[in-house]
Amino acid sequence: GEQNAGATGSESQNGTTAVDDGKNEGEVTTEPEETPTIDIGEKPDGSDVVKLLHWYHDRDAAYIKTVEKDIDGYYHYKVGDKELLCKTNVWDFIDAKEGLRGTYYVWRFEDMAESIGLCPSDFAATHHMGARVDPNQSRLDFALDLGSNHETPYGKTAITMTGMMNCYKFEEMVYCLSSDASYQVSLEQVCYSAYEMEQLELGRTQNEIMDNDFVDWQVLEGHAIP
Repeated sequence: GEQNAGATGSESQNGTTAVDDGKNEGEVTTEPEETPTIDIGEKPDGSDVVKLLHWYHDRDAAYIKTVEKDIDGYYHYKVGDKELLCKTNVWDFIDAKEGLRGTYYVWRFEDMAESIGLCPSDFAATHHMGARVDPNQSRLDFALDLGSNHETPYGKTAITMTGMMNCYKFEEMVYCLSSDASYQVSLEQVCYSAYEMEQLELGRTQNEIMDNDFVDWQVLEGHAIP
């Protein structure tokens, strides 16, 4: 049953369920309210990039405060048009750091991968932030293909999972991958990465995850969050 716990909102072959009107017996009730509970002010116009970055972070922090564990221990993260169920509290792996230009935010990808049970790769050696299910294998099961040359609907930043590509809008990339790396990702990518890595750790394959849970996200040469 654990392998079947995960994405909801689309019908799939691995036991995930379609979101309905909430009348199904035994269905876990989730918080429908997604509006931040604190006032983060008007979105900056983008003329000051730092102010815009902090606004996105404040918005994400306000959203995360509304995400609580259900009775089975899953966090329900909204990613695109889906709700992903994860055991991982992604906010445990995001830190605020102080730099020459002020506060910036770091996603501790390696720590998250290890906490899930995967083995993170050496970023310098592979030019990818990635992880393996089996530390003895040569290929990555999961990779953040940053600076990708893939032509995608949303630019050139993608997540790959043994060949499957997932694309994201660039304007909301907030979280650095490390204190000394310029590559950035969005909160949706962080949540989505936690889900993918958890499912890989449970023994599911890329085809099971992508072709079942996210078949309606398929575009061109990969998948894209709508």
